Amino acid sequence: MRHKKTEKRATFRFSDKDRKRRKSYFYQFFRAIILGLKFWSLVRKVH
Repeated sequence: MRHKKTEKRATFRFSDKDRKRRKSYFYQFFRAIILGLKFWSLVRKVH
């Protein structure tokens, strides 16, 4: 439990930066999924 508390404190210090990074990573991941689905649908239409 003590180790978890220290980790929480460390993450809390960089909470704003982590949130921004997580949002950017999530946005890129979501965008990649959309592009992949579009590409897959186009491939399906061709075949």
